[in-house]
Amino acid sequence: MPGNVYLLNAEESHHATRVLRLSVGDEIGIINGQGTAATAAISSISGASVQVIIHALDEPNEPVIDVTLYQGLCKGDKLELVAQKCTELGVCRIVPVEFARSDVRIGKDESGRISRLARIAREAAKQCGRAFIPVVSKSVSFEEMIHELVNKEQQHVIIPWEKDTHRLMDALSVMTKHNCYSIVIGPEGGIEQNEIDWLVDIGATPVSLGKRILRTETAAIAAVSILMYTRGEM
Repeated sequence: MPGNVYLLNAEESHHATRVLRLSVGDEIGIINGQGTAATAAISSISGASVQVIIHALDEPNEPVIDVTLYQGLCKGDKLELVAQKCTELGVCRIVPVEFARSDVRIGKDESGRISRLARIAREAAKQCGRAFIPVVSKSVSFEEMIHELVNKEQQHVIIPWEKDTHRLMDALSVMTKHNCYSIVIGPEGGIEQNEIDWLVDIGATPVSLGKRILRTETAAIAAVSILMYTRGEM
């Protein structure tokens, strides 16, 4: 609320004073990561601690649709790129998934991977002015993803797949406008036929993203962009 006073955490205090070199009286934008954004001013700086006072709550800028991205585990920094760009586009949750053809497997580096992706999502949310920081969930197996999807109600599940011929925009045009969507993106090697069959059996819709075969990271960004555009969020 306007007039309330808060202490920034150590990381944000350091960023404000050491990186941005802000001083008492300077205005900043702050978010709580749960959907609230506000304009505040630095009221005091004491050592490594920065205190701010809220001036005004900002208008919410979050999408009205809830989008979960189930992204196939992939090599290098591709998953980090997906987390960054899809946060900017408005997804609410990112879940890495181990498919049959995944070159990367859930392993000992799991906690480090999730921490890194969560940090990237947090920084992307701040940079683009979102009030909500997407949740980056622990990696799951294909079977665990299916279990999650089966237990979600009132949602559309969309699977971009290079062998399908129905355009995503055409599929969305005939879908009931639910507020909840899940997008399933396969890994570099693609999604196996039996995995597609399993997803279709639980009500998922395979779609095409065009005549060209897209890389896994490109497919994720393209699918989220088309969904957001079609639902009036871009």
